[in-house]
Amino acid sequence: MELSDDVWNVIFSYLDVKARANIASVNKRLSSLFSTWIDITMLSIKQDTLCIAGEIFKCITKCDLKLILQHCPNLNNVNIQTIRDESYLGQLSEIEHLNVLTVASSAFNSLSFSCLNTLCMKKLRKLCILQRYDELKTIQNILRQNQLTQIISAPLVSIQLSGIVLTPDIFNKLCNALKQTLTELLISGALCNPPDFDQYITSIGTLIHLKILDIPPSLFSCCHRTLPQKMFILKTLNLKKISVYVHYYSASNIAQFLSTMPKTLEELVIFRTTELDQITWSKDFEKLPYKVYLCRLDDVIFEPSWMCDRNELLSHTLWLPPYNHLHNFSRLDIPAEWYQDVFSTIREMNNQEAVTAQSNSVSTSRSEFVNLSPSNEGATVTSSISAHTVQSFVEDSQG
Repeated sequence: MELSDDVWNVIFSYLDVKARANIASVNKRLSSLFSTWIDITMLSIKQDTLCIAGEIFKCITKCDLKLILQHCPNLNNVNIQTIRDESYLGQLSEIEHLNVLTVASSAFNSLSFSCLNTLCMKKLRKLCILQRYDELKTIQNILRQNQLTQIISAPLVSIQLSGIVLTPDIFNKLCNALKQTLTELLISGALCNPPDFDQYITSIGTLIHLKILDIPPSLFSCCHRTLPQKMFILKTLNLKKISVYVHYYSASNIAQFLSTMPKTLEELVIFRTTELDQITWSKDFEKLPYKVYLCRLDDVIFEPSWMCDRNELLSHTLWLPPYNHLHNFSRLDIPAEWYQDVFSTIREMNNQEAVTAQSNSVSTSRSEFVNLSPSNEGATVTSSISAHTVQSFVEDSQG
């Protein structure tokens, strides 16, 4: 009895690379049927090493990216950990159904406007810009206007940022552009400016469909600080989950914060600096109508099984004080930290960069440059889809 194409596709999804190549070489019908791997939906890029996966299948390969894109038309989830150059990423424009994009924050900050335009496609729904485990948080990683323009070109439902600095005006534009679509705002690893709390929380209040919110430590923390009046904006949202950082545990401060929780809340996640007895802490939460989780401050790397133990991006991190340092070694109980104007340092840096740029401009205007036009010498010829090209993929993946 001859099997239908649908049955063959189910069988194919359970096979490894070598078995797929063997079946594709049996006859012309199977060669044509399996010239594209429709079960592959996920792609991870780490320098010249790629990981592709579907619900069942997963594989690490050094096969050419162009060949992967040619054979896997249903890719919708791309993870960019490290890159060789932008031209390499330019090939991703061939993906028609990109829904989820994850990029290392250091890589994102170095991408050109045209490359961002390629990556932020109209069908994108979830964007994660995440800090690498081996890189430090730096106030130089500012989300800029040209980057924002590309981000808000897609109707994002979820956005997660870590190792990224958010100025009040940029954050306001982000929220205003996504107020009709955004349901998840995960920014515990981002840096805000503490004195500008009112501007940030007002922007959050415009997100009428928001369900999940991570409050970054620099925006608000339960500590010595008096609860800001505009914190009650949270009560107007239909939030189901909120996370907050506790810098200094104060029962009265916690009680004030809990009074701002919306009636729709189902989960409250508390990140704490001390290892106090959870039974003691739980007394303040035992009668609440929602679940409370007490969590440590450790950076977390969640390893999706499809990435073959090669994920190097932090799934969760907190940008903790002191903010004007490049790392978070010190977590001293300094109340003044919460009132610090973090962005004064950034403004000084930007002014210095402007002076340097102007100086460089004067210097280069006196120099002569040879105009080099790009050539087509590096152009590659796309091979026809056949069992032979699948076999070449097998050889690369085994190398």
